[in-house]
Amino acid sequence: MSSPLQLKDYFLDKVHFEAIPAVDFENRDEDVVALSVDVGRNKDNNKEFFLALNIKINADRESKKKWLYRCEMSIFGLFDVANGIQEADALKMIGPLGITNLYGIARGVLGQLSGLSPYNKIVLPTINVYEHLSKNDGVKTARKGTKKSSKKNRTAKASVND
Repeated sequence: MSSPLQLKDYFLDKVHFEAIPAVDFENRDEDVVALSVDVGRNKDNNKEFFLALNIKINADRESKKKWLYRCEMSIFGLFDVANGIQEADALKMIGPLGITNLYGIARGVLGQLSGLSPYNKIVLPTINVYEHLSKNDGVKTARKGTKKSSKKNRTAKASVND
């Protein structure tokens, strides 16, 4: 059975990946992963949503000797809601299902990038999307014709596979 919310297309809007060569391996810190989400609707088709998932790993940290990687990534997804789905139900679905879809794609991209670096592959940590949304008062969508409406931030700790 397919979901009433379908991912039609996605693309990477921004990717910056840096492997840090002068790491103090004995005193390195855990990676810090920060997420933010922007959601909007197509002004010409209210069944079409877009979601931008922004992921930062160690991006705001000062000492480069404390971690192996620095990464910033934005992935953009275009979603369709099935006919017959009420607006309230569509708004409830776009956050959890949209984030889950794009986060999985981002995990694969980051795994590929980090797997080619001098260190081991990074696997983004599993996140509880519902917890993320509840701590950030859900995902609010923009009115028709606007591109972005809300930015929700969350930080989680992740470990590099050793």
